[in-house]
Amino acid sequence: LLSPDVLLVADSVGLIWRVDLSDDGRAATARVWLKDPSMNPGPPVVPPQPGINGIEYGSRAGYVYYTSTFQQLFMRVPVDPTTLNPAAAPELIAAGSLWDDFDIDEKAEVAYITTHRQNTLQRVPLDPNNGQAIQTVF
Repeated sequence: LLSPDVLLVADSVGLIWRVDLSDDGRAATARVWLKDPSMNPGPPVVPPQPGINGIEYGSRAGYVYYTSTFQQLFMRVPVDPTTLNPAAAPELIAAGSLWDDFDIDEKAEVAYITTHRQNTLQRVPLDPNNGQAIQTVF
C-alpha cells in the first residue's frame, strides 16, 4: 500500500501496476506505475524464472523495494509523496541471489529476503552505500 486507497502490484513479467481504489472500495482503476529493464524475466526455460517478484513500500524512507529473481537484483525506487509516482529511476541495492519475497525492517534498515531456489533467508541492508555485508541467516 502506498496509501489507504492506492496499492502496487508486481506482475512477474516486467511491470509494477498502480491500482487506485474508489472511496467505497467497490471499483478500481489500474495503470502501469513503472516499467524498467531490471524487472524483466528470463527467457522461457523450465523451470521459468520470474522477473520482478517481491515488492514492498517503506513509508519511513519513501522507497518502493523490489526483487527481480531472474536478474538476481534487489532494487529500490523513490516515491513522490504528493503524486505517489516514481520520483527517479530504480537504484540497485544488491545483486547476486535468486531473491523472491521479502519483508523490510525500516528501523533496522534491512530486508529479510527469501531465495527462490536455494531456500535460504538473507539479511540485506536497505542502503547500498552503508558497507554492511549480506548475511545468510537461515
